Amino acid sequence: MFERLDEKETGSFEARRMWSDDPSRAFRRYGGMKFYVLWLLRSKNMKGSEIINEIESQTLGWWRPSPGTIYPLLSNLEKEGLIQRDQVLRYSLTEKAKSEFFPKNQGSQDDIPKSTIARTVKDLDACVTLLEDEVDHIAGFRDQIIDVSRRLERLLGREQ
Repeated sequence: MFERLDEKETGSFEARRMWSDDPSRAFRRYGGMKFYVLWLLRSKNMKGSEIINEIESQTLGWWRPSPGTIYPLLSNLEKEGLIQRDQVLRYSLTEKAKSEFFPKNQGSQDDIPKSTIARTVKDLDACVTLLEDEVDHIAGFRDQIIDVSRRLERLLGREQ
């Protein structure tokens, strides 16, 4: 009933398993965690446990990296001179990390807010689409939705 697929037709069995069973595994394996942790530390200094919690929060509980993933990575980043730990055990980016991974001269400063606003408007559109799909379940949130709508109208200069 279950046949093993020919590798010539499907590629490496291990590669398929790696991507299909656990996408976070591929993310970690190809260095994604390094850049994700550096990106998280760009906004604020954090302890290792706070990094774990932040990743879990940002993935809406889908993934919580283990201490065995985070702490060795933090140790390696420290050895590479990309992060440093203070007396209260919070990690922060070093100047080396800031200059290598987050250069200030990357585009004009005006481009940064525009891209953030564009992404936010796209996310807002997706949220409205979700609410449209769940219209039968939003009655309990009517007042909050009206408040958000009014704030958006003010932003557009169309106050009622």
